[in-house]
Amino acid sequence: MTRIEQILRCSKPLFEEHAGDDDFAYTFAGSIFAASFRERFFLITARHVLDRMDPVAARTWVNGRSLALSHVLRPDAWEEPYGDLAMLELDISTLDDKDREELWPIVLDAQLNYSLRTLVENSRLVVKGYPSELMQLDFAPPQKITPKGYLTDAKYVRESEPGLHLVHYYPGPRPVKSHDGLSGAPWLVDDRRTNEWQHKLAGVHVRGNMEIGRFIGADVLVGMLLTQTKRV
Repeated sequence: MTRIEQILRCSKPLFEEHAGDDDFAYTFAGSIFAASFRERFFLITARHVLDRMDPVAARTWVNGRSLALSHVLRPDAWEEPYGDLAMLELDISTLDDKDREELWPIVLDAQLNYSLRTLVENSRLVVKGYPSELMQLDFAPPQKITPKGYLTDAKYVRESEPGLHLVHYYPGPRPVKSHDGLSGAPWLVDDRRTNEWQHKLAGVHVRGNMEIGRFIGADVLVGMLLTQTKRV
């Protein structure tokens, strides 16, 4: 496993639970990833993914069980630079050492002074998410969920509007026909400096197609955390 693949273990599939429906217990909603900030743990995604459901029905699993969520943080208005971001805070009292190891959160405190202005055109970025067509849900007892992560790379183009960045995917064969379900996935910078690889969170995937993608920058995400966590 490469270093970047190891970091991207933070990426998870997000499901909506349908309580009382044994034949259709879950539907796939999108992608999500774990991050920590000031000793608090969050699952971060695109707001439009979470807005499709009651947040109390949001589910992802660690070590074979559903995670306990304490509350949702999201902007008051869509027009803010981070309007399409949302996060579910984890109840850290329910997480043991094995859970934290499985979550593999990105430590956002280390990015307080990181700026995407260091990205130049054609910088290599990598994303890992969960396109809908790769999800396998078996509702026959015992219920079984087999998520299949999808990792692909792209080259950085530019900041297309404040806080929103554009990438072009590299051409080539892909295991999916659609990137539907990639929203909420983390983009990492795959940047070689001196003799070491520097992997930083670039941002959160929010939309795109099979040729281009767009993500909200990590600096905007950290700004949202600084603002939203003060209210709680």
